[in-house]
Amino acid sequence: MTAFKTKAARAAVPVLALGMALASPAVASAHEGDHGTGAGRDDGTTVATVQLRQLNRSGASGQGALVLRGNQVDIAFRVRGVLADAPHAQHIHIGAQGRCPSQRADTSGDGIVNTTEGHPFYGHIGTSLTTSGDTSPASGLAVDRFPAPGGTS
Repeated sequence: MTAFKTKAARAAVPVLALGMALASPAVASAHEGDHGTGAGRDDGTTVATVQLRQLNRSGASGQGALVLRGNQVDIAFRVRGVLADAPHAQHIHIGAQGRCPSQRADTSGDGIVNTTEGHPFYGHIGTSLTTSGDTSPASGLAVDRFPAPGGTS
């Protein structure tokens, strides 16, 4: 397993914590029917876990943990089946159904759920989980600032 650690700050994050969908559609995503768990603590911290399952027969999978304190979220992923030494775009999505699509969303019949087909399920990027700098939707494809797991995965 390869570990990703990401820290993102954004004022809107607390609103997203309950209905979020994490997605990197080309690799793995929080998948329909298995959204994870979330629990509030007395200190105002919210902890959520998520199972990442493959999409588009990528073979990628893993687990994630999110810890929300105020408007700061610490996120850690353990993944397998992803390309090592390559950046992996990661986001917290908002709106739509708050979940990732199943293979049934492939309306073109090409065997791949593309971004357009998946959008009604996971919605817009609310926060980009970059390793540094801007975390707004404008950084959604800032591949120079997304985590890149080293070694084999």
